[in-house]
Amino acid sequence: MPAAAGPAAPAAYRPDIDGLRAWAVAIVVGFHAFPTLVPGGFIGVDVFFVISGYLITGLLLQDLAQSRFGMAGFYARRVRRLFPALLLVLACTLAAGWALLVADEWRQLGRHALAGLGFASNLLLWRETGYFDAAAHTKPLLHLWSLAIEEQFYLVWPLLLAWAWRRGWPLRRAVAAVVLVSLAVGLVAVQAGSPAAFYSPLARLWELGLGAWLACRPTPGAAGAAGRRRPGRLALQAAAGVSLMLAGLVFIRPGGGFPGAWALLPVLGTVLLIAAGPQAAFNRRLLGHPLAVGLGRISYPLYLWHWPVLVLLQITLGHEPPRGARVAAVLCSVVLAWLTWRWVEQPLRHQGRRVAAGLLAVAVAAALALLPVLGGQLLPRSHEAGTDDIVAARQDWAFPHGLMAVDVEGVPAFRLAGTAPGEVLWLGDSHVEQYAPRLVALAGQGRRLPSSTFVTAQGCPLIPGVLDAGRAHRDCPPRRAAGLARARASGVSTVVIGGCWACYLAEPVADEPGGRNDYTIASGGERLPLRTSAGRDAALAALEDLLRDLARSHRVLLLLDNPQGPGQDPAAFLSGSRLTGLVATRPAVAWPLPADQAALDTQLRALASRAGVQVIAPIDHWCPGGACRRADAAGRPLYKDASHLRASVVRAQAGYIDVALQPAD
Repeated sequence: MPAAAGPAAPAAYRPDIDGLRAWAVAIVVGFHAFPTLVPGGFIGVDVFFVISGYLITGLLLQDLAQSRFGMAGFYARRVRRLFPALLLVLACTLAAGWALLVADEWRQLGRHALAGLGFASNLLLWRETGYFDAAAHTKPLLHLWSLAIEEQFYLVWPLLLAWAWRRGWPLRRAVAAVVLVSLAVGLVAVQAGSPAAFYSPLARLWELGLGAWLACRPTPGAAGAAGRRRPGRLALQAAAGVSLMLAGLVFIRPGGGFPGAWALLPVLGTVLLIAAGPQAAFNRRLLGHPLAVGLGRISYPLYLWHWPVLVLLQITLGHEPPRGARVAAVLCSVVLAWLTWRWVEQPLRHQGRRVAAGLLAVAVAAALALLPVLGGQLLPRSHEAGTDDIVAARQDWAFPHGLMAVDVEGVPAFRLAGTAPGEVLWLGDSHVEQYAPRLVALAGQGRRLPSSTFVTAQGCPLIPGVLDAGRAHRDCPPRRAAGLARARASGVSTVVIGGCWACYLAEPVADEPGGRNDYTIASGGERLPLRTSAGRDAALAALEDLLRDLARSHRVLLLLDNPQGPGQDPAAFLSGSRLTGLVATRPAVAWPLPADQAALDTQLRALASRAGVQVIAPIDHWCPGGACRRADAAGRPLYKDASHLRASVVRAQAGYIDVALQPAD
C-alpha cells in the first residue's frame, strides 16, 4: 500500500481519549447506581466500543505498516491488558458469592464466571433475561457482556484487517461495508424485538467498526497536517460530538428500541470527538484535564468492580440500597479500581509473553475449579433445602420478556403480536404488567390470540387527575394520555384497565415502593389526598366516568387486584440474613383478606356494573372462602413481593385473565 494512502493511526498517546473513557465509565456507573438520575447512562458502553475499535485498529495498522504484525504478539498484549484485573474481580466476586448467595444463585454465578473467563458472557445472557430486566440485579457479572463482544471482535478483526491490507484493498471502503451490514443486522433485530440486538456481536460490530473506520483515515499530506486544521473547525467538530452524546444521554431510555438507530447518537458523537483530535479546545481543556485522564486510566478496573459491588450490596440488603449506600459503593469501587490499576495492572501490563502464558494458565485453572460449582458438588454457605425456592420467588418477574418495544403516541410501550383479529390494550401499572407472562406463554403454545399492547408504568394509575406527589412520576400524565389516545384509535377492540387499587384507594401496602400513599387528585380547583374519604370518592367517580366513556365504543374490562400484604412477601418465609446465613421457614399457607381490600373490591365491582363494563376478579381465584393463599401445597411462595404475583404462577394459574383475550362481541 503506498505511503501516501497510509492510515493516520493514533501513534502518540492522546490524553483526551483517556478523558473520553472517563466520561463513558462515569455515565455507566451513574446509570447503574442512580438509574433515575442518569437514565441514559448505559450509552457509555457504546462510547467504549468506538474507542476500542479506533485504538486497536490503529495499533494493528502500525504493526502492519512496519511489517511486525503477529497474532501471537497481539493476543499476548490483550491477555496482559485484560486478564490481571478480570481474574482478581472474578475471584473476589466468587468469594463474596459463596458467603452471600443461595445454591441456585451460586450455580448461576459459576456459569457467568465461566462465561466471563471465556469471553462468552453475551452469548449466555442472550439466552437469559435482558439487560434492563429486574433480574439483572441478581447477576453480579452481567456487565461482562460488553467485554465479551470486544474480545470476539479482537478474535476476528486482526485477521480480516491483515488479509485486506496484504491484498491492497481500500481499507476505509471495506470497513464501511462491514459497518453498514452490521448496522442493518442490528436494526432488523431491534425491529423484531430480539435480544440479539443487544447481545449479538454481529449487531454490535458496527460500533467498533466506526472506530476502526476512523483509524483508517488516509494521511492528507505531510505528517501532522491533521493537527494544523483550523481551530474553529476543530471546535465545531468537537461541539457537534458533545451535542450528539448529550442528546443520547438525555433522550435514550432503557427498552426504547435501543441500540438500533438511537445508538447513532453516542457512536457518531464519539467519532466526531476523536476525529477532532487532541488540539480541539474541548478535548484539550476538559477531556485532557488531569482529573479526567486519571479517571480514564482506571476506567477498565472501575467498570469491572462497580457492578459486582452494587449487585452484591443489593442482594445482601434484599432491596434497593438507599442513596447513601450506593454513593459509598461507588466510592469503594473507585478505590478498588485504583488499587487494581496501581498494584495489579501496571506491574504486569508491559511484561513479556511468559507472563501472558502464566495468566492464561491461571484462567484455565480457574475455569476447571468452577466445574464443581456448576455440578453442585461445591455449595455456598447458605444451601439449606427450601431457601432456593424462596429466593427464586423474589426474582420471578418476567415483564417485558417476550414483548416487542414499540412507540405509542410518543411514549415507550410493549406489544405482543397476535394471530387473531383485533387488539387488546392493557392500561395501568405493574399490577397489569404482571399478567404479560400468561399472554406470552399462551402465544408460545400456539394459541390464536389478538395482539396485545401494554401502555403501563409502575406506580401510574389510570385515574384521570391522579398524581403521586411523593415520588413525582412526571411521566405518568403523558403516559396516561397516550394510553387513552390509543384506546380511542381504530383497531383497538378491547381495553383492560387495572392497577394496584389498594395502593391508591385504600391503606398502602407497607412494602410497596414509595412507603406511603402520597397520591392526590384534582377536584374542585384543589388537590385532594386519596387517603381521605373526599379524595377516594373523587377518584372513584373519575374512574367510573372514564370506564363509561370508553364502554361506548369498546369492550372494556376492569381488572381488579389480587390480595396483597406483608404476609405475602417471600421475605416472610425466611429467617436469618445474607450475612449470617438464610434459613427457610413455613408460615401458614392462607391468611384472611384484609377488610379494607374486601370493601374496596366490592366498591369497584359496583362501580363497574354502573359503568356497564366487565370485571376480572382475581380475589375470587386467590381467596376461596375468604382465605387468601400465599403459598402452594409444597410451601412455595405464590408472590414475588408483598403485592405482585410471580411470573411462573401467573403463567400456570392466572387463567381468569384469559377472558380479556376473547373476541369482542
